[in-house]
Amino acid sequence: MSKQPLRFTVIVAVAYLLVLATIAFWPTPVDRPVSGSLGNVIGWLHAHGMPSFIGYDNIEFGANILLFTPFGYIAAAWTGKWWHALSTGFAASCIIEHGQALILPNRVASLLDILANTMGAVLGALILTLVNATHRRHQRLSGSGNRPGTGAQPDRESTVHTHSSSVRALRGHRCRDIAPQVCSMDQRDDDRH
Repeated sequence: MSKQPLRFTVIVAVAYLLVLATIAFWPTPVDRPVSGSLGNVIGWLHAHGMPSFIGYDNIEFGANILLFTPFGYIAAAWTGKWWHALSTGFAASCIIEHGQALILPNRVASLLDILANTMGAVLGALILTLVNATHRRHQRLSGSGNRPGTGAQPDRESTVHTHSSSVRALRGHRCRDIAPQVCSMDQRDDDRH
């Protein structure tokens, strides 16, 4: 990655983490100013077909999942491991909830928040995995990345020839001691030609 996209990515990640920390450690629940309006919207949605089991608590749980989805994406992208998103998402959520319990008397620490935040981090890692798989599939289908500058797939003949040449070069180094199966395969190839 060149310096410009990397710099932009780091800036976006830092901005996201600052917003997350602000939301997590705000002295009062961040939804308190809109709780009445949110209750009215939920009531209106119930009156217009939204299932009644979807209430404020479900929406808050979903919001926590969405809030931590970028966290999981960033953690998995940074380390290259999906399970790092799980472990760091869980750890960060535990720290947040513990901090809320200790230093923020108007906030309520919740095990459900830890669960939702961790689920969001895993969702972010899953999204990254899907994005990477789609990108690799696109590259494979377009043929890029196989031969520099050509975009073409290497043919079987040249691959076999390269393999045979490599094995012949090993013969000078006691091939049968290094890789006997490969040497016997190469000997059969030589016998057929």
